[in-house]
Amino acid sequence: PATLLLRPRLAADRHVCIPQMTEQVPRVTPTFDETLRMLHTSAEAAAEQVGRLRKGETTAPSPNPAVPTGDGDPSRVFLVGVGPGDIELLTVKAVRLMATADLVLYDRLIAPEILELVSPTAAMLYVGKEAGYHTRPQEEIHELLLHFANAGRTVLRLKGGDPTVFGRGGEEMEYLERQGVPVTVVPGITAASGVAAQLGVPLTHRDYADSVRFITGHARSECTTPVEERYSWEQLADPKMTLVIYMGLSTLPELCAGLEEAGLPA
Repeated sequence: PATLLLRPRLAADRHVCIPQMTEQVPRVTPTFDETLRMLHTSAEAAAEQVGRLRKGETTAPSPNPAVPTGDGDPSRVFLVGVGPGDIELLTVKAVRLMATADLVLYDRLIAPEILELVSPTAAMLYVGKEAGYHTRPQEEIHELLLHFANAGRTVLRLKGGDPTVFGRGGEEMEYLERQGVPVTVVPGITAASGVAAQLGVPLTHRDYADSVRFITGHARSECTTPVEERYSWEQLADPKMTLVIYMGLSTLPELCAGLEEAGLPA
């Protein structure tokens, strides 16, 4: 997820904003058989991720001839956060799980170097989203996680940042647990912490900010409430609080106007 960071004034204010992703269902959803043919290796996943993130979108993944199935331990799904992109910020648990996973569903904003750490025998499936193009609707991702987990294998759902901070990890966890599938969440460094560390801006400070709040500037696609009416601006404009806005680029003018009208200095 992308982050806009607003903080109390330690010096000159710094604002960081990275483009958001929009909610848009793809025109054509692959059938399940087509999905199985799209499974690929971690090496192929890393190579294609270079194209997605650094050279533009590439063609569909190379087919993988087999789907991991069979008997074994009870099915498990791990929702794993890989942080803001720096390979050295991965948790030890995330690295261990990537090295032993049977099947991995991965998002767009994951560095190729991180995908190279996935076991070469793992089957990979790209389910990423970007502005104007979603490879799969969220509901289908839920169903894929359930199907592969019920095959009795170790399934990893790799997400950028932290899986439960505006990453839909909560939705996936609720769905799977309702179906009786055990889920383990492996936290990652969220974008707010990564951006703040890169800028040298503490999220809290005893003299300037005694609290921190995360909000999203990008509502669900079915939300019709205008941005101006979506938030309690007086609470968000608290000068003793660090405010972090995820996915706020497209609504930045409305966000800034609301905060300024509530008394936050420009």
